[in-house]
Amino acid sequence: MTNDKKTIYILGHNYTYTDVDSIISSIVLADMIKRQGYLAEPVIINPDAISQNNREIINCIGGLNLPKLKAVKEVINNPIILVDHNNPLYSYGFFLTETEPEKPVFKLAAPILCVDHHYDEGFPANNKIIDIVGSTCTLLAEMTMVDEKFELSDLNAKALVYGIVSDTKGLKSSAVCERDMNAIYYLYNNYEINVELNKVIDQVLGVTDDVSKMNVDQILKNSLKEYCNGNIGIAVIEVSNDDYTEKIKEIKERAVYTKYPLYILMILKHHTDETLIYYFDKKGIFPDEERISGLLSRSQDVLPHVLIRMFYENYLNQN
Repeated sequence: MTNDKKTIYILGHNYTYTDVDSIISSIVLADMIKRQGYLAEPVIINPDAISQNNREIINCIGGLNLPKLKAVKEVINNPIILVDHNNPLYSYGFFLTETEPEKPVFKLAAPILCVDHHYDEGFPANNKIIDIVGSTCTLLAEMTMVDEKFELSDLNAKALVYGIVSDTKGLKSSAVCERDMNAIYYLYNNYEINVELNKVIDQVLGVTDDVSKMNVDQILKNSLKEYCNGNIGIAVIEVSNDDYTEKIKEIKERAVYTKYPLYILMILKHHTDETLIYYFDKKGIFPDEERISGLLSRSQDVLPHVLIRMFYENYLNQN
């Protein structure tokens, strides 16, 4: 950890949107670091990063202050910790490469730490805690299990429970694992959570996207993340009914014209426990749609499947 007097900025992914796991893990890790005597602050760099749905889930916890908005120029002049992502292009790196192409991301000062539950994309960092589990909040809970210097308040322990439940879709996602369940068990047995796990799950799953109040452009950009240097865009909507079907024709017509060579819309159907995936592929590698049992993870299920299929097709074309 840095010994200077600069504030350490804790930054979840927020180009363009963020999620509850990023928000909570940045808040909790900042507090854990401050308890060790350092200056630390959770921040966002995109003013539109936090959706209304995310705010509703955070409000269920009560007492948490959302990360403050900071300018990229200020963030990069301070020590940075990344949570819930390990590729700076998903946060501050994108803005710099877009506005200052003469300063590519690999010339930036490396983050002093990355804590992430996605695959390591190989970008430099002074320290990394990267492991494939259901939630970054799980990794933070595990840090407190094995190292006494990392302390949690009861409020932040409660927040970690909400983060784990949210990122694993109510513990129903294919990404959930035994370590996520062990982390929740540990938090309930060592802190005053004051809300039953079933109620947490009901609260989190009760916050879905109201497609009837969204226009098609909002649907196509909902929770949008870019991959492979902007060549792949994957958006996600979570629904508890079939209202989206009334707009599906217009969605398909408009999705063809997104800027991405491969655009994917995932519809997580909580009421039927299945995932509907629409592919809009300018190279014709993928089917128009797939319907899969269970609630899939974008990063741990769909993206690896897409990258493997693209690699396989490229290999065949070259041989």
